Amino acid sequence: MTLFAVSIPLIILSSNVLELGLGIGLAEFSLGGDENTILSYLSEMTPKNLRGKVLVGVTNVANFGAVVAAILSILTGFSLFIQKLSFATLMSITIFIIVITRFSIPESFRWKYYKNLHEKIYISKKDYFVRFYFLIAMAITIVLTYALMDLVIGPYLFPKLTSWIILAANIGETVAGFSILLFIDSFNRKLFSFIAYLGGAITMFFFIPQYIYIPKAFNIFLVLLILNGIFGEFGWASRVVYEPELFPTNSRGMNIGIVRGIAYSLYVASIFFTSSFNEFSYLIYNLGMWIIGFSGALVWLLYGIDTKKKPWKKYLI
Repeated sequence: MTLFAVSIPLIILSSNVLELGLGIGLAEFSLGGDENTILSYLSEMTPKNLRGKVLVGVTNVANFGAVVAAILSILTGFSLFIQKLSFATLMSITIFIIVITRFSIPESFRWKYYKNLHEKIYISKKDYFVRFYFLIAMAITIVLTYALMDLVIGPYLFPKLTSWIILAANIGETVAGFSILLFIDSFNRKLFSFIAYLGGAITMFFFIPQYIYIPKAFNIFLVLLILNGIFGEFGWASRVVYEPELFPTNSRGMNIGIVRGIAYSLYVASIFFTSSFNEFSYLIYNLGMWIIGFSGALVWLLYGIDTKKKPWKKYLI
């Protein structure tokens, strides 16, 4: 949070791309690392019957923030001054709340207990591999394809409707995220992951004939975008729930970081790898990423465990 606080004036007062890049880099570095801790903490401190709801509900607020950002973009006409003013206002209101709550919450009792154990908890190599493959495959899909359709393909096909495309996509994802709260702790987690990535791959496939035969059919594109966003949100929810649930307390944060670090490293590499792609190549690439996620969900459906409402001691310490 200290790094994040330092990034705020750099972003607000930036006058060139170097200052802006440094500010955004610090903000992303601090928030990216903080998310591992948040997921670990929430999973360890939340009762088993509410674990899925809390993990999904808290992190889905990010989608709501994207909706607000898209609305501001539409209302302000991409005014850089208004965007900086909005950011400064938001930070002024929330930074004190963030600091106060950070110092007020208790340490995770589960982390404190197992940190003092002399006996470490280990997972078998086979089980460890299956869990890592499943989680990394999910992360690759969600991280490498995030916003590809609404930030790359959509603006290319409909350049004058970019903000509306982003708004519609994030509204769909936000609504889907909150709707998940109704059943995330009562539905088989393995089956939920399988449905999410199967649906995402199928809806992604239909973008290809739409692009080939009716590329300017905005209504059809928007329907596919929202449907794919819904399944993408299901896949994202499955990921944020399973990441902290599938590792032991004494290495939970580290392993979440490894999974996310691999996915985001591949994301950086993919920026350069796809730099020469045309729009059709992007679609094929996106479909391939969804197939990777589906393969992980299939492996977990066959060999994984359903963690729904299970206490830690019954299946994993």
